[in-house]
Amino acid sequence: MASKTAPTPGEVFAFIALCLLIGFPIVGYLWETINQLLSLRVTGTRLLISLPLLAAFIGLLLWMARRLQRWQT
Repeated sequence: MASKTAPTPGEVFAFIALCLLIGFPIVGYLWETINQLLSLRVTGTRLLISLPLLAAFIGLLLWMARRLQRWQT
């Protein structure tokens, strides 16, 4: 079992950069889908693409939360 040590600042920076790199395009796509949905101009293809992206975004948030919680203990 790995020892529980506090992460170095480099590890924290890399973790934040990775989460932003993955999450920012997902949020942008979902945001545009919501905008199109509210203006009633959304296509079915866009909605079908958005469903797995939404699941991936929720998974990313859960992974981030678990990782941060593990670092706090």
